Amino acid sequence: MEALTIKEILDVTGGRILFPSCKDDVAIRNISTDSRTVKKGDLFVALRGEHFDGHDFIPGVFIKGAKAALVSKDIRMNKPIIKVKDTLRALGDIAAYYRRKFETLVIGVSGSNGKTTTKNMVASLLSCKFNVIYSHASFNNLIGVSLTIFRINKDTDILVQEMETNMLGGIKRLSYIAKPTVGIVTNIGPTHLESLKTEYNVFREKSELIKYLPCDGVSVINRDDNFFMKLKKKSFSKRVITFGINKSADFKAENIRMAKNGIYFNIGSVRFFLPTLFYKNVYNSLAAISVSNGIFGISLKRSAFLLKGFEFPPLRAQLIKTKKALIINDCFNANPQSMEDAISMLAALDSNAKVAVLGDMFELGTDSEKFHYKIGEFCARFKLRHLVCIGKDASFIAQGAKKAGAPFKITYCKAISEAVKSLVNSLSPHTVILIKGSRAMRLENLAEELKKMSN
Repeated sequence: MEALTIKEILDVTGGRILFPSCKDDVAIRNISTDSRTVKKGDLFVALRGEHFDGHDFIPGVFIKGAKAALVSKDIRMNKPIIKVKDTLRALGDIAAYYRRKFETLVIGVSGSNGKTTTKNMVASLLSCKFNVIYSHASFNNLIGVSLTIFRINKDTDILVQEMETNMLGGIKRLSYIAKPTVGIVTNIGPTHLESLKTEYNVFREKSELIKYLPCDGVSVINRDDNFFMKLKKKSFSKRVITFGINKSADFKAENIRMAKNGIYFNIGSVRFFLPTLFYKNVYNSLAAISVSNGIFGISLKRSAFLLKGFEFPPLRAQLIKTKKALIINDCFNANPQSMEDAISMLAALDSNAKVAVLGDMFELGTDSEKFHYKIGEFCARFKLRHLVCIGKDASFIAQGAKKAGAPFKITYCKAISEAVKSLVNSLSPHTVILIKGSRAMRLENLAEELKKMSN
């Protein structure tokens, strides 16, 4: 991070120093929101969360060497403390100001599924030609986006920033902070319905990224998505690049072939290979290629070479090969669309011993039971050997599969330990086990137990 002065922070946030003796030309070279990782010279921003209040840690951060603190409460300490009305808002305002100090081009990535993989792919492809930084893990909300922007320096050519929210107006705020020139929307599906309520509201929210691009910006949109035409109409940028599989698009994947070690496809005469079994990663790669080739001119052959060795993010269709089974660990998160995609992937594999272990999908609001039930009905279409459902709402997956006349074994478990026991007899050298559920289910623990049992 390049230095910011206390005066700049005061001007941007409209804050005031609680102890006027603090000099406003003091330089801040790093901003932290985590009291555990504060370093000497940091500005600590005291945020309030559901289970914590950063103001409680103010004394400790100064002991660690923090140069100043940004607060929204009256803190009685003879230290450089800046008070603002809302520390989260102030953090975003500082980030927006800091971002505008640089000519760095920002690529925003949003959508219901595939954001992190697409973001990483874009960064991987562009890094062969540019100085690129990208958001860590899922640093995609008001806090994460701001902290990522503070990593920009004078040598940064491009920032690839994942952008996510569970509230209306969230992407608009993130777009103001990050000021993206390129916007990618991977797809629109039923996510965060607990707060967004309807799939149309999901579209409204994701489309904010496209809507707030500058006129000379570029929108990158999934041609196969049901909301494609509505997304395109929202774009004020002069240029729209499309990608897809089923419909005509600027970047279209053809001759797709599933293999045991991954997926092959063509764009024109160039053959691509992805080291993944997840079919929807073809869409993610198309979005990335749309940017690397369509905007920055990196050749398709070069992109194909780089994607061949791409390392997919952990817990996203991660392959774990053991002596008794192939485990597909896809438990980073789950919603109805990604759940169906994962089940379809499992069904397409060449195996007579397919097992699906499915956990709860969270943040689906009042229709949660219905969505889980439909997943059970969806499972019943395929030739599985065993369906294991874990969690409160996952019981409706089991019910849906049974009512739909599923011809395979169905087991419902309340806990991971029960699921492990139920899978003992399903393990064999030809077994393929898909594990998927929302992040809070922690189903990676099940994957680890199965790994131990299978080796």
